[in-house]
Amino acid sequence: MDQIVTAIAQKLGIPEAVVRSGLAVLLNFLKEKAAGSEVGALLNQIPGANDLANNAPTPDSGGGNLLGNLIGSVSSMFGGQAADIGKVVAGLENAGLQTDLIPPFVENFIGEAKKVAGEDTVNNVLSSVPALAGLVKK
Repeated sequence: MDQIVTAIAQKLGIPEAVVRSGLAVLLNFLKEKAAGSEVGALLNQIPGANDLANNAPTPDSGGGNLLGNLIGSVSSMFGGQAADIGKVVAGLENAGLQTDLIPPFVENFIGEAKKVAGEDTVNNVLSSVPALAGLVKK
């Protein structure tokens, strides 16, 4: 996990502590939404990923960004993927990520995870969590 944290921090120019917090939110989200065996394989193949996912802050633990919290609240009324995306955006903002850095953050995580866990493993997780596509640039 350390090599992924370092790589993302360097590519995006953000502190490793923010990357680690953001990854905890993202991994916890995947753990909640992905099919069990797919996400289990991913978490097992990235050293430290399970621990990070298990130590993710709860979504209500910080004040966070007003826009992210509003998106999370409003989208929860519509349910489904919109609610999932809103919750993750709010969680990532609470972790210290600026809104404009969320798409490249998620894209970089996916790229780094493929290097460590393998393309098939990551693609299986991504296909079981279609809401994640809403977090990356089109």
